[in-house]
Amino acid sequence: MGNRSYLKYIKKYRYLLLTNLFLFSFFVWIALYIKLAALTDSPDREQRFQILVALFQDPFTRARPYVGLLTSVSEILWCVIATICLVTAVTLWQLRCAHRCGSRFLRAAGIFISVLLLDEVLRVTLLLHALVGIPKAVLYLIYIGGAVAIAIRFGRYVLSATPYFLMMVTIALFLVSGITDALPLTGRGSLILLEDGTKLLGLTNLLVYFWQVSQANLSAAISPAIADSQRS
Repeated sequence: MGNRSYLKYIKKYRYLLLTNLFLFSFFVWIALYIKLAALTDSPDREQRFQILVALFQDPFTRARPYVGLLTSVSEILWCVIATICLVTAVTLWQLRCAHRCGSRFLRAAGIFISVLLLDEVLRVTLLLHALVGIPKAVLYLIYIGGAVAIAIRFGRYVLSATPYFLMMVTIALFLVSGITDALPLTGRGSLILLEDGTKLLGLTNLLVYFWQVSQANLSAAISPAIADSQRS
């Protein structure tokens, strides 16, 4: 009976267990990578240790504590928006409302925004451009293609049941940011504001948009259940 309980527990939380196993294996690999250099008295053992330090290094500096502040705020906004979309989509699925267009829209948007979040945090576009030579414009076109596909699939729902003017403002601001980053423009302060400032403004509008969409879908799903319970 006890073994069955453990198996049921493992089956229920298998994704969490696999995630922990993956992270544990990654840390073990790093430890072995550094330890092997120490055992063989390799001249690059200190460099390997510094790689580990850099991976977990705190970007905070006492001299300039404001460095990267707005970039961190942007990353937090990406994370909050993706969380709102995906948590709402899962909640609607649990309420047996996954068939609704709003639920499917939030699920697709949450996945797409999660991809953009990974690019923002891991700097995928910059890494591929620097290491492989893939132009930034290529990845931007891929992201635009994903956004267009979602717009075509859920365009009628967005225009009829959501505050789409917030989405239009967001798209305009993101386009300004992307074009500024892709083109070889000259300047300093103005380019920073056109690229990163417009992105931050766009994320703020996007957060309000998906908050309202999620709230509307949850209210529509929960209200009938509340009304039925009150009648009974």
